[in-house]
Amino acid sequence: MKRALQILVIGILLHLCSRVFGQGWERVYDFAPPRDVISLPDGDMIAYGFRTHRIGADGSPAWSFLHYFTDGGFSKASLSPRRAVLAPNGNITGIGMPRFVVQGPFAGEAALFQISRDSGLLWESYFNLAPGDSLYAGFQDLKLAADGGYYVLALISDSISTTNFPTLREPDIGLIKTDSLGQVEWRRNYPYEPYQPGLINATYGLQILPNGHVIIMGIGQSGILETDALGNEVRRFSIGQHNGEPFFRFGQILTLPDSCYLLFGHQYSSSGSSQPYSVARKIDADGQLLWETVLDDVAPCFNRAIALSQSGRILALSNSSAPFGPPGIILHALDLDGNKLWWRHFRWPFYQSGRGIDEGPDGSILIAGSRTVYDPDVSGIISRGYLLKLDSLGRLYGSLAQGNLFEDLDGDCDTLPEAPLSGWLVELQGQQGYYGITDSLGNYRIPIDTGSYVARPIAPSAYWQACTPEAPVSITSNDTLRTNFPIQTAVECPSLQVDLSAAFLRRCFPGTYTVSYCNTGTVPAAGAYVEVKLD
Repeated sequence: MKRALQILVIGILLHLCSRVFGQGWERVYDFAPPRDVISLPDGDMIAYGFRTHRIGADGSPAWSFLHYFTDGGFSKASLSPRRAVLAPNGNITGIGMPRFVVQGPFAGEAALFQISRDSGLLWESYFNLAPGDSLYAGFQDLKLAADGGYYVLALISDSISTTNFPTLREPDIGLIKTDSLGQVEWRRNYPYEPYQPGLINATYGLQILPNGHVIIMGIGQSGILETDALGNEVRRFSIGQHNGEPFFRFGQILTLPDSCYLLFGHQYSSSGSSQPYSVARKIDADGQLLWETVLDDVAPCFNRAIALSQSGRILALSNSSAPFGPPGIILHALDLDGNKLWWRHFRWPFYQSGRGIDEGPDGSILIAGSRTVYDPDVSGIISRGYLLKLDSLGRLYGSLAQGNLFEDLDGDCDTLPEAPLSGWLVELQGQQGYYGITDSLGNYRIPIDTGSYVARPIAPSAYWQACTPEAPVSITSNDTLRTNFPIQTAVECPSLQVDLSAAFLRRCFPGTYTVSYCNTGTVPAAGAYVEVKLD
């Protein structure tokens, strides 16, 4: 059996702003990847990142807005929302950092602003995150208050580290309350607490309880801090590791209808392991573990976002990526007892990831993120904004194209599978293009909309040939169609591919190089080796 890896960059994969209809849709946009998505009552959605975009229920762009903060009548800097929420009046309130990049990552200033649902700035408010100009501060989270105002969570410190990626040293936590127009009403600071071994490590975030109290996660040795609506401390409680497991880190917290909490994070399978898995945990009001569910059905993955649906389901969004498995978006649905209802894996031949999740008014599931595509304008790979709309069961399309790619060892071109070929790309081309990658058994599965298509395997090198280069297929509603492709050797020759990459290079600092190599030819490459020479 020979294993061929698809490593070619195929320009036809670029399908910016292409429309897809069916039970769901997916769209790649000619704008930067959004940080999150917010569902609107009429079925439209807001995707925000470098710009704020309104997207129609069918995926069509409605408008795009880039806000420039003004100071004394002069444009000061562009504002990219770090967080955004849907205000009670139906407009969108965002928060951004208006300082220029040269002023450092923790300049300490923030601008709260509101954009009309029909585009256009309604108001803006500019304030310091830290109580003094000499302090460093960094924004963490934004939430809507019960009275229509806003809570802003920040980290505050007197100094920052001097590493390649600066961080705040021993930061205090700052909570800022504003009115509905972004004017600061009060500030509260909570002293830094060092992390203690045996407790869960957490990122920083906010949740608002039904009684108006505020939950702040990431408080050093305590884990979680609860305040009243005025920021006065009510209590702190710790979240211990489960069964002594020291590897769990949670990044999101949700309050549940029964006054318990849902934690979403990731953990490693064992000490020293490099394979992470997303984990959902429910704790009671005192931090005691009630249940835990490890989301290990598909591939190693990192937690990204979590939401609670109108029907009471938990929607857990994760990302898988090399070297932890095939790149893609993984979505799990759980009930409130932690039982898995279903999971979906949305793969892409290159790289794609989910960043935010929300539920539409009709129960549909919205995912915002990024997809890597080939751009002929720059003759290379770029990352674009990506939106995925699914039905309430996480299905993109109701029909499925599937089949098997295998090496035809006996040369009879019969479609009965023989030696499987994994890692090959399969294309279905019609009014819209669809792509899939064969697994270790040579199987491919491509969710697809109804229509007429031409299916074809894409060989990783010119040394392979398909017995049937193309096969017409017609997909009807809720249909499953199988097409196998026997592949034969065209030329008996190895085809060696080598790629060398480094994520970050800086003079006099250590760097990590990744060497990727494979043989996409039809015979082994005896005596082949890779030599890397640095000068």
